[in-house]
Formats: sequence, structure tokens, C-alpha cells
Amino acid sequence: MSRFVIFYFLLSSSIVLAISIPSRSKLQMMCGSQVSDASGAIQLDLKIPGTPLVESRIVEGGSGWFDNPLPGDMFDSVDVVDIDQIIVAAYVSAGLTQAQAEAQAAIDYPDYPKVGSFSENPSVVIAPAKRGWYMPTTNPLLVESIGGSEEIKSGLYFRFIATKASSVVDTFRVNIYWGKP
Repeated sequence: MSRFVIFYFLLSSSIVLAISIPSRSKLQMMCGSQVSDASGAIQLDLKIPGTPLVESRIVEGGSGWFDNPLPGDMFDSVDVVDIDQIIVAAYVSAGLTQAQAEAQAAIDYPDYPKVGSFSENPSVVIAPAKRGWYMPTTNPLLVESIGGSEEIKSGLYFRFIATKASSVVDTFRVNIYWGKP
């Protein structure tokens, strides 16, 4: 059961707008960690649980940090990727050949296997040094949705790319919170 948030706007008459948001009973959490390489870089892939392409999760936000934070630690990107090629497999199940399915995936998702991103679109003119987010040194970087949530199909993966400010080995950790639709 969803709970409702009611907003009242007082104009010439009262207008009521009801917005359904996931109830706390549906709140789910997921975590992951990855040790950086000698250059301080990490790539962490976390699979969205559930029946692939049938179920989904509504992502509300999350946090990320290195165990030994340094000024300049960066969250470079957060993307949604199809590591297991479940989208291609769905096209094959629908009757396409493997080659046709791969071509269709590339049409539908030009950066396939990347199918979505929470990062700045690289085609936007922003210098590479300005992309991503610095991580605070005192608390984890907390990210929450702005104006809504993002629904992601099960079987896809979150891909987190982060970099230490110096070339040291460290553990990167991430928490994700979401709800089931």
C-alpha cells in the first residue's frame, strides 16, 4: 500500500494534488564494496535484484565513500549497464537473430551496454575535470533524488566509477536505497 503526500495550493479556490510515493514497508537497501587498484581507481558493479526485465526497483538515493577519505576523492560516474546482455536476449526471444538483436540494442541505447546514467551526459560541453562529484572527507557523499525517483529494471547493473585523490589502495563502499513498485 502506498502512502500519499497531500499538497494544498491556495489560489481563488483550494486545489488538492495527491502524489503517491513508496511506503516505508517497501523500502529496500543494498550495499557493496570494492578495493581500489594501485592507481586509486575502482569500478563497482551491483546487480539490480529480481526477475530480469520483469521486476524493477525505484531508486531513491544512496551514499558512497572511501574508508580513508582524502580531499579530492571523486565519484566519477554512476551508470546503469547491461553486463549480462539481457536486453539482447529479450530481442532474440522476440524473434530477432543475434546480429539483429545486437543492432537493435545499439539503436535503442546508443551507448549500449550502458542503458542509463546518473552522470552528466558527456556530449554536454563540460570539461572532463568538472564532471563527477567530490566526496566529503568527513561524511559519505549522500545523493537523493530531485523531484522523483528512477525506475530501473531488474537484471541490469549499477556501475560506480570512483577515484582516490592519490595513488593508494583503499576500499570504496556504497549504499543504495530503493523501493519495489
